Amino acid sequence: MKHIANYISVSRIIMSLLIIGTETFSVPFFIIYSYCGLSDMVDGFFARKYNAESKLGEKIDSLADIVFVLAAMVKIIPSLNLPKEILIWIIVIATIKFFGIMYGFICYKKIMFLHTMANKITGFALFITPFLIVNISSVIVYSSLCALSTFAAVDECYHIIKGKQKFL
Repeated sequence: MKHIANYISVSRIIMSLLIIGTETFSVPFFIIYSYCGLSDMVDGFFARKYNAESKLGEKIDSLADIVFVLAAMVKIIPSLNLPKEILIWIIVIATIKFFGIMYGFICYKKIMFLHTMANKITGFALFITPFLIVNISSVIVYSSLCALSTFAAVDECYHIIKGKQKFL
C-alpha cells in the first residue's frame, strides 16, 4: 500500500492517453475523464494516509497532471468552436506558464510546477468545464476560465521569481 499513490498517478497517465482514442463528450470519454480527475484528487490523499510522500511521487503526480491536461486539450479544444479572442487568450496563458517554467529552469536549474492554491482552483475549474459547457453559455465559461487561468499563471510566475514556494 505504500506505493499506491504512485500507481494511481501512473494509471492517470495511461488513462489520459486512452482518452485521446474516445469520441469527445461521449460516455466513454466522460468515464475516463472523470477517472483522471478523481485520481488526481485521491493520489495525494493516499500518499499522506500511508506516509508515502516522496519527491518521486510529486514528480509522477506533476507529470500525470501535464499529460491529463494536454490529452484533454487535444480532445476538447478542436471540438469547441472557440472565438479567436479566446484562442489568443489561451496562447497568452501558455506563454506566461512557459516563461515561469523557463525562468525557474534558468535560475534554479529545475523544472518547476507549483501546487499553488490558484493552480489547484484552476485545475478544478478546468476539470469541470466539459460538464459545464453543455448547460451554461460557453462565452461565460470560457471567459471565466481564461481569467482564472491567467491569474493562476501570473501567480505561479510570481512565486517562482520570488522563490516563495517549495519547488519540485
